[in-house]
Amino acid sequence: MIQLIGIVTTTIRIPKNLPEIYRNALLYDRVDDIQFYIIGDKGTPLARIQKYLLPRMDNFKVLSLRDQKKWLRDNFGRKKARVYETVFQERNYQRRIIGFLMAVQDGATSIIALDDDNYPTDRDFIGEHLRALFKSDGLSISSDLSYINLLDFLEKYPRPKTRIYVRGYPLHLRGEPSYSLNGPSSLKPAVNIGLWEGDPDIEAISRIACPNIKTGLSTKSRLYSLAIAKDNFTSMCLQNISFRSDVLITQYEFPMNIPIGGLRLGRYDDIWAGYVCKKVLDRVGRHLLFGPPIAIHKRNPHDVHKDLLNEFWGMYLNSFFYTAIQEIQLEEKDVFSCFVELVTKLSKRIHFTDEDINGYFLRVFTDMLLWAEMIDKLF
Repeated sequence: MIQLIGIVTTTIRIPKNLPEIYRNALLYDRVDDIQFYIIGDKGTPLARIQKYLLPRMDNFKVLSLRDQKKWLRDNFGRKKARVYETVFQERNYQRRIIGFLMAVQDGATSIIALDDDNYPTDRDFIGEHLRALFKSDGLSISSDLSYINLLDFLEKYPRPKTRIYVRGYPLHLRGEPSYSLNGPSSLKPAVNIGLWEGDPDIEAISRIACPNIKTGLSTKSRLYSLAIAKDNFTSMCLQNISFRSDVLITQYEFPMNIPIGGLRLGRYDDIWAGYVCKKVLDRVGRHLLFGPPIAIHKRNPHDVHKDLLNEFWGMYLNSFFYTAIQEIQLEEKDVFSCFVELVTKLSKRIHFTDEDINGYFLRVFTDMLLWAEMIDKLF
């Protein structure tokens, strides 16, 4: 039976990686299984993208802001569409989550979320994601710090003199972790984090310390897909992940580019989404996996000092948010109800004296419940 896989991205550039993904799918006979969704945003050069992708347009849906708003009206009516539009903020990577809804509505059983600077290796890119998502047994990994630093499982070149951390690693957990492998045991995968060769997805502080760092698969050992043990967390880097459609609700992505105290909050959209996702998955007995590099990260140009400023509020708020997630006890038993319960409990727990921060989280929790309402009505 053919399973439709939706590949979703949002971009402000020409997504030159997508034809490479397409050619990889051709090589491994997966073209009939895939549909690309390019979710336009303000600044997205849609006409140039359409021209660039023209030979392969049957597999590509290029959706402008107007197309997206029409889709909302067609599915929810004009009045509700105006309310739901606030969930998908413009000039945000978060915009892509409307593509998740579209893909599942079209029948996608799995979704791959991809940034425009992630290219396939010579391995079966789509197949590697699917094999992880449909594993029936395997090993899980835990840390005495209850947080998995994904960079610890990749070879670093040149060898860093200091420890480097994946983007979003909480400041209060820095140290030398001790990892333990458990199992093998039966698995119920829901989400797979695809790792990267080339430029790693690291925090700005680590990049300043190690500006030329590259990563790859260790030549001394082979990394298999590993499930992250219950009550352990990691940074769910959304530049190259996949998930089963039945956990769609857990993939709400936090809006960024929000002004707080003269700086803009950024680069924690997928990190906080990952904490919510993992908390829900733990409760319902599902698994978040990561495995060997299946993408080459040809990182778009970045100003590392601007990245550091964008991460400032995220680093500060991350400890509060992560601790709240850890301490909350969920009582519901299905994915949808657990998500709603978690959002409700977070909204009662997270309060700050700063009006900008309070306003941000109030907006986020309201949007998360609207996201749940949309999924309930659609599916």
